[in-house]
Amino acid sequence: MLKAVVFDSGWGGEMFADYLEEKVPVIEVVRVIDWREAPYSKRGRTDICIMADKALAPYIGEVDVIVLASFAVTVSAMAYLKWKYPEQKFVGFEMNLSDYVENRWNAGAVMALATGVVAESVSFEKELMKLSDLTVITPECSSWIQRVDDGEMTEEILREELGVFTKINVGTILLYSTGFTDLTSMLKNIYGQSVAVVDDFARVVHRVCMALNLRGADGRKKEKAQRQATTRMVGLVEHVC
Repeated sequence: MLKAVVFDSGWGGEMFADYLEEKVPVIEVVRVIDWREAPYSKRGRTDICIMADKALAPYIGEVDVIVLASFAVTVSAMAYLKWKYPEQKFVGFEMNLSDYVENRWNAGAVMALATGVVAESVSFEKELMKLSDLTVITPECSSWIQRVDDGEMTEEILREELGVFTKINVGTILLYSTGFTDLTSMLKNIYGQSVAVVDDFARVVHRVCMALNLRGADGRKKEKAQRQATTRMVGLVEHVC
């Protein structure tokens, strides 16, 4: 069975691992969650590279793909890990959620939620530039991820943290932290059920399947094709014999 490591420093990694297991049941998912150093988003890029390298070292060359289930780790360490371990396949959460913004001129404001090293990255700055024709709001949310990891975030706290931003007509919310996916239902309660809350889970699953050469969204098509090929081969052998 193909094996994938899901690496993060908190609850976002656990959620993505659950999602990956559900969507691609043909692979074995190994969770590597560095809770001791959480959250990585508060760290500097160099520290994140060092911690990610240390945590992932035992799995290099031992698994088929390593998923960096964190925007902070992807932004800070992806290039370094690919350079250091060129034979190992890596997949990460990339900074291109702006691609999901639809109805650009009639969808309300865009809220971009990013913290720490992600909010300070050149990649995030480029994302905001791609949305320069829209109203974009970026609330201060650096304290949220710790509350999410600790299971202490409530809708009341979230409303208080958002403050005046709760009064703005928001059409799309872009989540540049996998842990923030846990806030989806609360955000919809605040901004209405029609608001588009965007994470990158589905697209990362697709990248994992591509990295593993799996056909279809969940790899089942490849398994079916392999079974059919085996059946045809057995039939051919029986015919020849």
